[in-house]
Amino acid sequence: MPGPWVEYRRTGDDLFYKKARIAIDAGYWFGKTGKGFMRMNIACPKSMLKEGLERLKDAVVQL
Repeated sequence: MPGPWVEYRRTGDDLFYKKARIAIDAGYWFGKTGKGFMRMNIACPKSMLKEGLERLKDAVVQL
């Protein structure tokens, strides 16, 4: 499966959308094998990517 995929079945998608406040694409949009995964689009300025990853890290630490 190409691309920066994130497995989220243990955490649920609220970790990304509500807690980390980042938008990512549902893996199933890319076919059956993407079910249970999210795809991160990292085609953005480095500062924006860094900020999003920091928020994701903080949300994971709070689990």
